[in-house]
Formats: sequence, structure tokens, C-alpha cells
Amino acid sequence: AQHRGQQASQDASGGNVTMPPLTGTLLAAALPDLPTGGFLFLFCASNHATNTSTLSGGVDVTLVGSGALTQTGGTFILRKTAATTFDLVRVG
Repeated sequence: AQHRGQQASQDASGGNVTMPPLTGTLLAAALPDLPTGGFLFLFCASNHATNTSTLSGGVDVTLVGSGALTQTGGTFILRKTAATTFDLVRVG
């Protein structure tokens, strides 16, 4: 749901948090019209507390660039690289 909403937010007020994406298989099932080689959308992930939030890679999802988030967040593109594999690319 957060992937389709183009924004993922995490309140790390209770401690440091790592946020993995859905698996590549689940992303492919949720986004059946996205062609291989296609980009999907930009989304921001924000840390709304003084602790550290980190966006990570996951099963069949490769993080390209830093996943560390500040209170201003980060901007990412989700790119489909094969039938059930994706790159999560930091662009800002």
C-alpha cells in the first residue's frame, strides 16, 4: 500500500528503524503493468524523530545509493530490472 501511495513514512521515536521494501515477487504482483526496464514512481521516506531511519534493499530489491534518512527524507525511483527483480535508486 505504501509503495502505491508513493510515500513511505516511519516514526523512529522509539529507536532506530530499518524499513525493507516488499519482495520483488510481491512488487511484481502488485504492479503487473510495469514493464521490465520501466521506472515506476518517486517516493519519499522520512524520519520524523531524532533516531535513525534507514531504507534498505530486500529480497530481489537492490538499493542503489544511501538508504539513510534525515528529517527531510530521501527520494527514490523504483526500477524493474527483470520479471521479479527491482532496483531502488536514490535520486535525492
